[in-house]
Amino acid sequence: MKVKKISGFTLIELMVTIVVLAILTAIAYPSYQEYARRTRLSQARSALLENSQVMERTYAQHSTFKGILKDPTKDMSTSNPPKELPKKETNHFNLKLISVGDETYTLQATPKDTADSNVLRVNQDVVVVFCEDASASNTCTVE
Repeated sequence: MKVKKISGFTLIELMVTIVVLAILTAIAYPSYQEYARRTRLSQARSALLENSQVMERTYAQHSTFKGILKDPTKDMSTSNPPKELPKKETNHFNLKLISVGDETYTLQATPKDTADSNVLRVNQDVVVVFCEDASASNTCTVE
């Protein structure tokens, strides 16, 4: 009588494959998360710089950051409603003007995800600052 050979994988082979895949995932996933975080921060930085350009153009036209006009052709003394910034948000950050003076301003990008406390800021000197916490200035670094 002939013995029929059954082909397939043994339980040990399957378990080794699963362990190898788990190790690869454990190594790759944190790298992917860091890549995604850097991409989100880069998008927020680009949007902040775009808004900063609008602020700088306004300053060049009117010699002040205050009273940014909806229509730059109008006289500032008769009408000065605030101009909308071109970028109000990215997929992961909300953008806003947090302070403005005659010769100073600060734009800020705050995360939409409340679990994330990282904040980006840009000022009139076009210096981008990364803060790990919106309220603490001692955790900020210049990018």
